Amino acid sequence: MQVRAQLQQRHGCHLPINAFFDHVTVQKLAEQLPSDLFAAAVEQRERLDDMARWLDEFEV
Repeated sequence: MQVRAQLQQRHGCHLPINAFFDHVTVQKLAEQLPSDLFAAAVEQRERLDDMARWLDEFEV
């Protein structure tokens, strides 16, 4: 239930409780999530990687 609560809190993604029992592997459960959720995560990760590279250059 903590995973469900964190999905709701962090990403606004609401999965019914039965989804966790109907899809018992992480892969099957992930297939139930909206695809735009992953696109946003990839974009955010890319921005963080850019920032990390910039900070590395700044420190040298």
